[in-house]
Amino acid sequence: MAYVRLVAGATTTGEALLTAVRDWLPEQAVPAAVRIVDSFPLDANGKVDRAALTRDAAAPDGTGAPDAGTAGADAPAPATPGERIVLDAVRDLLARPATALTDNFTKAGGTSIVAARLLTVIEKECGVRLRAPELLRQPDLRAVAALVDRRRAAARGTGA
Repeated sequence: MAYVRLVAGATTTGEALLTAVRDWLPEQAVPAAVRIVDSFPLDANGKVDRAALTRDAAAPDGTGAPDAGTAGADAPAPATPGERIVLDAVRDLLARPATALTDNFTKAGGTSIVAARLLTVIEKECGVRLRAPELLRQPDLRAVAALVDRRRAAARGTGA
């Protein structure tokens, strides 16, 4: 997620900015979404309060540009324990409550650091240890959850 404060008099949308930067940034540097903000909240030390930015972006108040890559309200609900764990963890780690099982992890805003945190959550919650390449190769979060569910079932079957 990128937060952008426009100069006085400028008008654009988050999607237009994403389209423009794709022409000159490498794909891994293009943010998953752009949120237009009126100002940056500051903490007591005068630095940008990132937690407040994230909270404001997650609030359904209609401000800023919509997140790119999120699924609509018609997205399927989690059905398995793995789906619930993966979806809840990704929504929490990305601070994007609209993330759906049909979203691709990296296109939803997942980075290598977020991937490491997600793998830690999966291991703590399920006892399943995945490697980052396994996570990143999956086409969507439902496939990640299916991998978790398969590994969990295999571990139970072997008595581990």
